[in-house]
Amino acid sequence: MNFKLKQIRGQSQKFVKFWFTPEGYRIKWRKEALGIRVPARYMACVRVIVPGNFEKGYTEMWDFVNPKKHLYRSMKVAVVDCQKHHKLWEKAIACSGVREFHAVFGSREPHEIPKWAYNLLNDRIRRSLMKIVPRKVMLKDVTPQVETSQVKTRKPRSDKGKPRGPYKVRK
Repeated sequence: MNFKLKQIRGQSQKFVKFWFTPEGYRIKWRKEALGIRVPARYMACVRVIVPGNFEKGYTEMWDFVNPKKHLYRSMKVAVVDCQKHHKLWEKAIACSGVREFHAVFGSREPHEIPKWAYNLLNDRIRRSLMKIVPRKVMLKDVTPQVETSQVKTRKPRSDKGKPRGPYKVRK
């Protein structure tokens, strides 16, 4: 993989550096997090497409290449992890069906697709990964109905910020 250093406007190279590849992989080196000094470490990420946005049908975001390991001490180890991820998805692209795809990933089926691999995947596999499961729609209103004759409203106090709502009168 060919990572190129890219300087982002407004950020100091003393604390944060970014390397990018054309495929959509990113390695970030940071020495500071939220203004606090931390040990210098590398993070390897990939640009992924996640199903679930109802307007476009998906959301694009950066995700870690290895979900179990987020921080690396050296750039070489981060690059090796990116290469492993790339090889795994190349195997997935070569699959002809969904069963073969599940055999490549085993029990850890992915919930997102790398952006570079999206158009290269088999249509059936892509459709199975991009399924949007609709939320259950409540058919009935579960809130209990209160008779209007029993409900009295209070005038809000001027010293309190929030007005109080309706309350029941006890018999």
